[in-house]
This record gives sequence, C-alpha cells and structure tokens, in this order.
Amino acid sequence: MLSRAFINETALLLNEAGFVIATCGTWQSILGQEGMQLVGQRWWDYLHPQDRLGMQALWQRTLAQPGRTVWGRCWLRRVSGGWVRVSVMLVNQLTNPDVRAVVMTVDRDVEEVADGLEITRVQGRGYDLALALTHQQLVLHYQPVVAVGTGLPVGFEALVRWQHPSWGLLGPGEFLPLAEANGLIGPLGEWVLDQALRQLAEWQERWPTPLQMHVNVAPVQLTNPSFVSAVAAALTAHGLQANQLVVEMTEGALVGEVATIHATLTQLQELGVAVALDDFGTGYSSLGRLHDLPIQYLKIDRLFVRGMGPRAQAIVTAMVNLGVGLGLTVVAEGVESEIQWRWLQWLGCPLAQGYWFSYPLPSEQVLDFLAATRGSSLST
Repeated sequence: MLSRAFINETALLLNEAGFVIATCGTWQSILGQEGMQLVGQRWWDYLHPQDRLGMQALWQRTLAQPGRTVWGRCWLRRVSGGWVRVSVMLVNQLTNPDVRAVVMTVDRDVEEVADGLEITRVQGRGYDLALALTHQQLVLHYQPVVAVGTGLPVGFEALVRWQHPSWGLLGPGEFLPLAEANGLIGPLGEWVLDQALRQLAEWQERWPTPLQMHVNVAPVQLTNPSFVSAVAAALTAHGLQANQLVVEMTEGALVGEVATIHATLTQLQELGVAVALDDFGTGYSSLGRLHDLPIQYLKIDRLFVRGMGPRAQAIVTAMVNLGVGLGLTVVAEGVESEIQWRWLQWLGCPLAQGYWFSYPLPSEQVLDFLAATRGSSLST
C-alpha cells in the first residue's frame, strides 16, 4: 500500500481523521514499541500538549490540498515514559490510488530525549498562535511604497497583525518569535503570501494602474524546496503577473544555508519575481556578497533615515549611490517628515515608505487611499 518513495522510511499512513491505518520502518527506537501497536490510534495522541495545536494546524494545511507537503518538529511520547524530539514530514497522498492516505515520515533528532516537559507561558501563547492560523485571527495591514519624486504610491508592503481575542491587536514583534519557536513560521508565511496576493488581485479589479505587493519571507521558507513553485502557483491562482510581487528577506537570512537560499533567489528571478534585501546596513552582508546576490531592491533601514545628523546623511547618501551603481532599486524606510522626503528627492532615491506618507492601512481603506492620493475615481 505504501509507495516506493516511502518504503524505507519510518512512516505512518493516516486516514483523513488522523487515525493510523498502516506503518512502515522501525518505531522501537523512537517510541519504544513496534509500529503495528500504533494502528487504530490517532497520531496526535502521542504529541506533547505544547505541540498539539501547532501540529494539528499543520495537519489541516496538509489536508487542504492533494499532494501538499508540510514539515514540523514536535515531541512524541515514549511508552516507557519521557519524550523524544522528532522532525516530521506530512504528505497528502489521499488522492494517490497507490497510497490513499496521508504519509507521515519521522526522523528522530539526535540526543533529543526529555523525561519531563513543562508548558511555559510562552508556549501557552504558542497554542493561541496555532489557533489563530485556523480561526482567522491574523490580519494584514498594508503600508504604501511611494515614488519619492511624486509621493504617489506604486505598491504596498503586507504587514501581519494578530487580532488576539484577549490582548487586542499585536504587532509582528510580539508573536513572530513565537511562530519561529513553535515551528509555525512556515505556515504563517504561506498564509501571508496567499492572502496578500489575493488582496492585490481584488484591488486590481477596481484600480487600473498595476501595483506591486511586497511580502516578507523567513529563511525557513527560502530553504524550502517547494517555495518557488508555491509562489508561482499563488500568482497564477490570483491572476497576477510575476513582476507584481517583491519578496523581501532580511540580511539575517544570509547567515544560514547561503547556497540553498542563493539558488532559491535565482529561481525567483527566473520566474520574474523581484527580491528585496530588507533592513540593509544592520545585518551581515558584505559588499562582495551584495554584488553576488540575485536581488533587485535594496531597502535602507529606518535607523539611518531617521537620523538627520551628518553621519546618518553620509551613510544614506552612500547607500543610495551604492544601490544605483549596482543597478538596484533603493527603498528608504522610516520617512516621517517632509524634510526627510525632500532630502531623499534631492539624493535621487527612487522609493520610500514611512508615516509621512501613510501608516499601515487595513485592506478596506486602501482603495480610498489610492483615490485620494492620485485624485482619481475608482473603477466600478
């Protein structure tokens, strides 16, 4: 029943309800029991409570699309007591006539065994974040990206917010670390990409001028082998051109699997999707690496734009000249005054963002903002 691709793996075959219908490989070293003893049980009954909601959120994402593959990490309960840390891959093969199941393969993390785990307050919030992904508590606000020469918007950056039922509207700094710690940053990034492109497509039905959508991605997304195909599928699904998407990554992404990320960026470039290096000047990039990266946008961190002293001005001037010299489109972040805007005009900086132009907007306010700034009426 199990396809040859998984025959040598430690794996479970699961039905749509999450019950184990068959097993493969040896489970003795992981759970302390043979795999056949798992048949008829729900796989998430072996999860530690701190992981249950997060993994069930990944399970729902797996079921949502035939052929979809998702990854995660969790603690599993051993028969003899204690917990073992594993990496799991879920593959939706329900429509595959040779399998007709969700295949879950498991790899034990080296020396990751614990006798007792406590649920901390932070982990408790992680529960809530997993629920937020499935209960539509996450929302996107959109900050305009404007042409410095005219002050008119040419696109928007999608910024995720969490409308928490108890704590109110939370900014990304308050929950993205939780997403990373709980293995939810990948699903969260997928949701942001799809939602942002869906929203852009809706706007373009009523706004004739093409707009771009800037979407932040995490390093774990850039190392996912299916990321580029997922981007292409999302663009096609929403009827958008590849050049309407700008993928933004921070310099911190360049610390890890550089070769893999470089290959992903190259594939995005071949697809026609632009890539922006965000928060430039605050991270790890060397000029040699900057020259080699397949990027098209350079975003100057707000730290430098806000400071109007001689040193800050000299740094921003150098960054703008560097970007222009490398053939990159420079975006200055954190513009909060007319003086800063006029100064960037004088420097010849092409694009900017900041509160001087607009705070991040809820989606329902964007079309009115476009009409007000461009003095145009909306298409009906």
